[in-house]
Amino acid sequence: MFEHHIKTWLAFVFFCLTYTTFVNAQHNSATIVWQGFQHQWKYDNHRYKRMGSYVSAPMEDAEGYQAEIVNTAASGIGADVMNYATWFTKVKTTDVFFDTQDSVEIPMIVCSRDTITKNDHKGVVIQGNFDFTYPLPEAMQNKENYMAFLNGFDLYHVRNKTGRFYHPAYNAVISTWSQALKFNQLDIRIADTRINQQEETYTVTIALALTADCKTGECPKVESFCLDYAFNVPFTLAAGDADALRLSSPKNLYNAYDWEKETRVDEFKKRKSKRKNYYARRYHPNEIVPEKKGVWLESTYDETLQVIPVISAIGFETIVPQEILDKDENAYHLAELRMAIFPAGGQSPGQDSYYYDYMLFFKQWQTDMRWLSHANPGAVEINMNVVPLQFLKETELEYGQTNGQIRWKTNPVVPLSAKSSKAVKRKVVRVE
Repeated sequence: MFEHHIKTWLAFVFFCLTYTTFVNAQHNSATIVWQGFQHQWKYDNHRYKRMGSYVSAPMEDAEGYQAEIVNTAASGIGADVMNYATWFTKVKTTDVFFDTQDSVEIPMIVCSRDTITKNDHKGVVIQGNFDFTYPLPEAMQNKENYMAFLNGFDLYHVRNKTGRFYHPAYNAVISTWSQALKFNQLDIRIADTRINQQEETYTVTIALALTADCKTGECPKVESFCLDYAFNVPFTLAAGDADALRLSSPKNLYNAYDWEKETRVDEFKKRKSKRKNYYARRYHPNEIVPEKKGVWLESTYDETLQVIPVISAIGFETIVPQEILDKDENAYHLAELRMAIFPAGGQSPGQDSYYYDYMLFFKQWQTDMRWLSHANPGAVEINMNVVPLQFLKETELEYGQTNGQIRWKTNPVVPLSAKSSKAVKRKVVRVE
């Protein structure tokens, strides 16, 4: 880490007080659990116009259940290719029931640092807690154990037109912009779960935190600007009696590191051919690469039982060094992000724990980026909370991974909307 670093809180996040919720869930004894993702831009690093990975609510048919593995990606103004991967687990059990909500939308307005300064705001991150209440299905009532966990997320820019509107939080007219920001902090977590047996409802509290800004050339040169973003945070509630479902202690997985800026003269060698000019890839010694790590998750060991780690929180925070702040470059473009946990050999006989691999990785630049990409030194702290769920009755688990590409064909003159179908890839997965 840097000897001296400044954690910059670069945006005031105004969370709207109204939530959009659509009930589209199935309560059953089968589900598909999201266990993380990887997003990697191929040619450039980018601002965050859309980024997501999630599992939809399972829907029952004559042959079992099916759900969609959904990945989303959109850059600011540059066309690019996003390589993605999503890890998941199919679960089919008895006496444990699941209720999944996959349309949990939280709108927000994210404003630049200049907006904060102009209106005497301090730039401290506003952390919003949002309660969502749903009917508790009859099969899930009066159970002894309940656990809510993330089934992914989808962050996207809503407004695709530049304009001006009155913003009550600032008591001023704010300019809006139709592109994207860079994030220095992003945190999504299940903060609380409350069961009301008398009213036959359950309430899940989702906590969000976000800071962002943009001072590079592709952002507007105005005193203040704001963007409309929205979070969709799918989650699943699991319920079962103590003889069917056991909850273990949560585990916080953490990674932190710093990186240097590459020297482009050392990395790229321009060659000429008869057809075109191209750049040959040469890895720079300062380029960071993802690394798998292992973790023991404590849970009462029984070789006849099945255990799955569910994710209750994910987040990262970048740390901008003073040398970059002095240049008024105060937030990072994204090249790659990985947050995932998956099996690594299964159970360990004779120990009260289970072993898994996980990856927590943020990358701001890479050696094969094009010349207009931005490369800066920096540091990051990245974390994920997981909770082992242990199924005490007959259960079938099947681990899976889906990979693909999103070819984002936008341009600076007529930028595509983040809600375009071209920003989304779906794959149907069945539990039979």
